[in-house]
Amino acid sequence: MIEAMRHHQSNIHCPLCGSSGLWIFYEMTDVPASCNLLWSSKDEAVNCPKGHIKLAFCSFCKFVTNIALEPEKNQYGDRYDNSLFYSPHFQDFAKKLATNLIQRYDLHSKSIIEIGGGKVDFLSLLIELGNNHGLRLDPFCTEVEDKSRKANDLVGSIPSFYSNLDGSDKADFVFSYHELEHMNYPKNFLSILRKKLGHSSKTHVFFAVPNALKAFEEGDFTDIIYEHVSYFTVPSLFYLFSSCGFNISEVTESQNEIFDSIYIDATPKIRRKSSFKPNSKLETGEIKDCITLFAAKSTNTIEKYDSRVKQLLNKGKRVVIWGAGARGVTFLNMLKDPRIEYAVDMNPHKQGMYVPGTGQRIVEPRFLLDHEPDYVILANPA
Repeated sequence: MIEAMRHHQSNIHCPLCGSSGLWIFYEMTDVPASCNLLWSSKDEAVNCPKGHIKLAFCSFCKFVTNIALEPEKNQYGDRYDNSLFYSPHFQDFAKKLATNLIQRYDLHSKSIIEIGGGKVDFLSLLIELGNNHGLRLDPFCTEVEDKSRKANDLVGSIPSFYSNLDGSDKADFVFSYHELEHMNYPKNFLSILRKKLGHSSKTHVFFAVPNALKAFEEGDFTDIIYEHVSYFTVPSLFYLFSSCGFNISEVTESQNEIFDSIYIDATPKIRRKSSFKPNSKLETGEIKDCITLFAAKSTNTIEKYDSRVKQLLNKGKRVVIWGAGARGVTFLNMLKDPRIEYAVDMNPHKQGMYVPGTGQRIVEPRFLLDHEPDYVILANPA
């Protein structure tokens, strides 16, 4: 649940810039520690590991982080499934993004490193569409996935973010999609990556992260999950890359995509300064206003949904939710109504498993033909 609270300063230092007095503005208690960790029984799912979220804002670098995180509770492994590639809509988006990157950076017969990924695999698309070869740094890579990837001579895999990467692993392009926000120490990681890239100023580093400001503006509580350690704004992402030794060529905010994202294009800094400058408006009142109102907005949104769903359930209506990813799991854990028995998902690996925290059984779409629900809640607006 979201705790009623007054905004207040803490004595904790910012993990990005070191400033003191992070400003706490949002708290949630007893949320699943891993939204995308699958459970084989309802009892296991209901009693899954849980944690607290306490979001704090740095007024200097505009970074937001969960200061209540207990890193040992983040469980990534073979049962953790964050893949969206079973959705035709996401497949189209991923192919379009990969094609655009290949054209923009002339990625043909080049060496590409993908950071992380879990079961979100953009590297294969970049290799296939551009005749490239690549290496994935992925501490979440399972033994089964690793064997299948090794079958493809163009793809290598290292089960770590930065170990075992040396000067022989030259990269023309470094790519990461929605991974940086999961890292406990993003500044340490980027500093090590910069060191590994050496003295070449030609390697393009392209990262995508969720646009936290969009979620705060809209009061979207489903974007706030325990796995996300960091919440980036344009200024904080600029600060992070710049302070870790990168020149920033461009920072853009996506429009009309699967997720609201921030894209950053950077190269290793040698001498010249970054040509890109963040919007000054974002460095002042806009971010502070958004986070000030976020708790109230999200509480109002939850109360509205809770009231609407309970009205339907009290009338005996059958209600299911479509989408057993992070958004659907967070939505169900906010409502906590056991009368919603099923969550639908297109991912076959999720079907037959149970939603962490609330225990709904995850079913395939065809199940609805027999179940005949009255209402289907779409967890993801995309």
